[in-house]
Amino acid sequence: MISLFADSGMRLSELASIKADNIDWQNYTITIWGKGNKQRKAPFTKRTTNLLRQVIPKNSTGSNTWHIGPHGIQLMLQIPSLQSPLSEPRYYSHLIFLE
Repeated sequence: MISLFADSGMRLSELASIKADNIDWQNYTITIWGKGNKQRKAPFTKRTTNLLRQVIPKNSTGSNTWHIGPHGIQLMLQIPSLQSPLSEPRYYSHLIFLE
């Protein structure tokens, strides 16, 4: 999930609403619906493809692939930072960086 988030540049809400049917495995893209219900394709790497292929078969039922909402994903991303000696990370919709 984190690899896809980093590769694609999608928003947190877009990541939370992914369904297995939205993934184009041959072209390494995923169809997402963003702000204003606009459809677009987001790319991802072959490495992410391999990771997704391990997770998707186990989780592909239900309203989304991850069975977790945007807030749950945000909390999951914050947990490693609490254990890190680095400064607190800042999360933005399209990039993650340390100040």
